[in-house]
Amino acid sequence: MIVFMSLSISCTRIKQKIKDKSGDAKEIIINFIKEPAIKKAVLFDKYPALKAKKYNVVLDDGLECDFIPSFYKYYFRYTGNKAEILNFIANIKPNSTEVESDTICNRIDLNQFKTKTKPLTVYEKRAASFFFDYLKVESNNLEFYSCLKAPEVHYLAIDTKTKDVYHMIDNFWE
Repeated sequence: MIVFMSLSISCTRIKQKIKDKSGDAKEIIINFIKEPAIKKAVLFDKYPALKAKKYNVVLDDGLECDFIPSFYKYYFRYTGNKAEILNFIANIKPNSTEVESDTICNRIDLNQFKTKTKPLTVYEKRAASFFFDYLKVESNNLEFYSCLKAPEVHYLAIDTKTKDVYHMIDNFWE
């Protein structure tokens, strides 16, 4: 009888430990899904053609945020030739034909830009803080653009005084 009770208590403890560990694993998975996998990104890796002299691109910073399932964002900050960069983006060949892509980069206002580029998590915002520095720029020096190139949407804030470009690429869900 004592042996049976000892075994029963041991089994109960083992079950509780398994339950506790599975709860820990579930929490880890939930946090992984909520927070993106973040890594350094280089604009020239995504768009090698931007190395051409006419774009006058000088790289500053870049970040890729991968969310589960297969949702991503890129954040870049660089300087360059505004007209040529906007023309380049407008002429990117879309990878999807289910949604009609833009043929030009469309001007948007600051509030639209803020809404569209809002980070999903605090972790993402901290990691991409270089991008959100556009908020420190005198607003009358900034121009805002969006351009849908399915399955991606490009959002750009361009400082007309310094030629700094704050560029976010968000994948578009069809």
